[in-house]
Amino acid sequence: SMSTSPYVNFDAFLADSRALAAKVLPAHIAQKISDTGRFGKGFLVVEGLPVDPHLSNTPATPKEAVLSKKTFVSESVTLGMSALLKCEPFNFRQESFGTAPLVDNVVPVRQYQTQKGAGGSAHNFPFHKESAWHRLSPRYLLLKGLRQDHLGQAQTWISVLQDMMDKLPGHYRKALELPQFSIGAPDLYSQMDSVGISMGTDREIKTPVITYNARSGLPELTVNFNNMFSDTKEGAKALLFLERLCYQHAHVLHLKPDNLVIIDNRTTAHTRNGYSPRYDGQDRWFQRVNFQDQLWQENVIVSEDFSRILGMSPDQAARLLSWLKESSFVDNEGRLTDVFSQTEQAMRRSITEKSTIPVTAFFDFPSEYRSRCLEILDWLLTKGPVFPSRIV
Repeated sequence: SMSTSPYVNFDAFLADSRALAAKVLPAHIAQKISDTGRFGKGFLVVEGLPVDPHLSNTPATPKEAVLSKKTFVSESVTLGMSALLKCEPFNFRQESFGTAPLVDNVVPVRQYQTQKGAGGSAHNFPFHKESAWHRLSPRYLLLKGLRQDHLGQAQTWISVLQDMMDKLPGHYRKALELPQFSIGAPDLYSQMDSVGISMGTDREIKTPVITYNARSGLPELTVNFNNMFSDTKEGAKALLFLERLCYQHAHVLHLKPDNLVIIDNRTTAHTRNGYSPRYDGQDRWFQRVNFQDQLWQENVIVSEDFSRILGMSPDQAARLLSWLKESSFVDNEGRLTDVFSQTEQAMRRSITEKSTIPVTAFFDFPSEYRSRCLEILDWLLTKGPVFPSRIV
């Protein structure tokens, strides 16, 4: 029944779930899961999965789900897929309104009904790539059904770029291949930033919509029709044409208690339709997990970073990295730690609340770095996630 909680001891739960998935899944299904994303197909639905035997009422908020759930079959099923996809689960610190467990519980929240995001239910949520603007956008997005809405109205829509490429006129395709599109952070992330939970990435990026994978040559997609703008009229027309194609060629799915959807986040855009929650404990409930295949490799901190990015001398850079390790803000592998994350968030909240407590009360930098401490901290945030919690 998987009664050990992933919200209490995540690493042990993850190891058990990986071992279980490798043991119980038939070889032909395991191979299909492993192949997800290799051929540009965009997504895979896995059905007939085990379910939680006694599912509690749908919670009113994501945070309540962590407390109310008594068995954790759905979490084990989802996290076990990481072994087959050769990926690591992670999450963004802003999710679940700043509580950010590794498994997001997505439920309709009454006060966020019209929000274009996880807590919303109105028919106003455009197609998007998950966290398209973020420096660490997921490689895969996994959605695991727990409970359907009352009338089975809620649908997940997925559009695969490869299905639409031959429908794009040449001049629009060329426009979409140019780095002339801006994507900004969603409202939730800006809201969290205002109360001391920092972005950890640029607030906005300039990007092409369509690129091509260097190894496979397959087209890849970076898009969010909710908060995306073009520098040119031709680009705006191309973006509108692509959005129409997404609706015309969408695959329509229902998240059910015994199924799971693996979405290749590089080659697809997805959304949901609107539905009508009753807020009676039996509303729609599903779980969402981000997977990344380069979670730690691209984010290791070395002393050369401080020389290259912040212009320090090699000796200065080496001393700074040594101090960060001695203070337990960076581990011996060069990864940010939970100690850094907790200290940084406490400091940001203090600043937001206009406290007179100095930054050095949180990060007592050696004197030669104190005039640049906020600059250093802002740069360190771009090197997350923290280890071992996997929170970016």
